[in-house]
Amino acid sequence: MLTAFAEPVRAAGLGPPADLGCGPGKDTARLAAGFHRTLASGGPLMVAGHAGNGERIHPAHAYGGHPVSPTSCRLPPDRIAGLLGRAGLVGTARLKRDHP
Repeated sequence: MLTAFAEPVRAAGLGPPADLGCGPGKDTARLAAGFHRTLASGGPLMVAGHAGNGERIHPAHAYGGHPVSPTSCRLPPDRIAGLLGRAGLVGTARLKRDHP
C-alpha cells in the first residue's frame, strides 16, 4: 500500500512522501483541514487506519512488540471519507485489507 502511494508521488516530482504517524480519531477532522491547507494544489494524501464501527481498543503492544497504552477508535471508512471531503480533500482510491 505504501509503495503504491509513494512511487507515483516521486515519479510526478512532488518530493518525498512524508509519514506523519498516527493519532486519535478525535483529531481526524482537524488534521484533515490542516492537510488541505498545507498540501500543494492537487497534492496526494494517504490516510490509513483500522476500520470498524466506532469500537475502542486498548492494545498493549505496538508493532515490533513495543509496550504502549493508547486508546484507539476504529472508525467506519465512510465516516473518515466524509470528514476528508468536508475538509476539501477528494478521494481517488480506497484499499481495504481484512484482518486475520
